[in-house]
Amino acid sequence: MKESTVHRCSKCGLCKPANLEFFKVTTSKIGLSRRCRDCIAVVARAKYVADEELREKQRQYRLDHPEEFRVYRQKWRERPENREHVRRHSREMRDAEVRNEQGRAYYRANRSAILETQRLRRLADPELAADIQRRSWQKNPMRLRINDRRRRARMLAAEGSHTAAEWQAKILEYGGRCRWCQQAINGTPHADHVIPISRGGSDDISNIVPSCETCNKRKGAKLPDEWPAPSASI
Repeated sequence: MKESTVHRCSKCGLCKPANLEFFKVTTSKIGLSRRCRDCIAVVARAKYVADEELREKQRQYRLDHPEEFRVYRQKWRERPENREHVRRHSREMRDAEVRNEQGRAYYRANRSAILETQRLRRLADPELAADIQRRSWQKNPMRLRINDRRRRARMLAAEGSHTAAEWQAKILEYGGRCRWCQQAINGTPHADHVIPISRGGSDDISNIVPSCETCNKRKGAKLPDEWPAPSASI
């Protein structure tokens, strides 16, 4: 098929280069998909967003197979048809990082005034403030859990702290498996303090390991050598 050959998408109705914008399929008479890549991607994305169970399965699979996922992602980036997308995404990320740094600098310089403005807004409309906070938690439940742990650590005057990125990296380090029983974690990993905060442990990421719900509840506030962990080595 020549590069100049075009094909009309049955979804958007646009004529696009057949060898670049359409998938090759054996079930079609012309050997191409009826819809273009962009239209197929829109439908696939909508299904993915609507299917929470599918998202959880894929997330768990990435945690269980970090090296396989890394290789797949690298191969995807190297495909000729994806290079422009990769370059555009890289530019957007660089621009976003510049904007984020500018925003952080502004916040550091005006922190007191910003916090006071936010406090007054919450007092003026507490229902709106609660709704905004609830939607934020729904979008990022992991941040909510980390904030809860930070609050608990502050209450106990624990030293150290960690970020969501550090926690994600720790989960990948253990391959999505429980530190104690070595089994793949079904659902959301629990952040277990090796030395419990109530026993003087730090909230630093070096004192935190991923744990399944069962092991986390069994260990409780015990030290590693005070409970019969399925995996005895620390």
